[in-house]
Amino acid sequence: MGRFSEQLTLQWQDTDLSECTNFWTTQEQIAPILTPWTPLIDASKLLTVAGLQCAFLQRADPMLDPATTGPYQSVFDKLEVFLESASGRSGRITIPAPQDSIFLADHETLDTSNPDVAAWIAQIMRVLGDSNGNPWTRLYNGRRIRVGR
Repeated sequence: MGRFSEQLTLQWQDTDLSECTNFWTTQEQIAPILTPWTPLIDASKLLTVAGLQCAFLQRADPMLDPATTGPYQSVFDKLEVFLESASGRSGRITIPAPQDSIFLADHETLDTSNPDVAAWIAQIMRVLGDSNGNPWTRLYNGRRIRVGR
C-alpha cells in the first residue's frame, strides 16, 4: 500500500479574477471523520474487485479576502521557495501575486530577514512537510518568478 498524505488546499484570486490553487502536504495526518459516508463507501466496495486503500474528505472553509493591487498582482507571478525535509527530500512551495516588500533590492531574491517572511517560514517548518509528511527543516532560497519569463 502506498503512503497517503493529507493536504492543505488554498485557492487564490487576483484583481483580474484569475485564480490559482496551492496544494501543501501537512505534517500532521488527521484521520477524517467519514461516518456519514460509510454506507456509500461500503456499498461502493461491493461493486469492485479493487481494494480501497484510502478515503479522503475535503471541506472548504471560505475566507473571501479581497485582492489588492501591486507590482506583481497576477496570480501567475509567484514567490517560489526551495526547501529540504528531514528525510533529505527537496521540494518547493509557491505563493501567488507576492508583495513587493518581501524581496531584496534586486526585486528577485526573497528577503528572509523580513518579519512577515520569517513568520511564514516558521509556520512552514511547523506544519508542512514533503510528499510523505516529513517536516521541512531547511530553506535553500526563495525567488520571484514572473509571468512570461
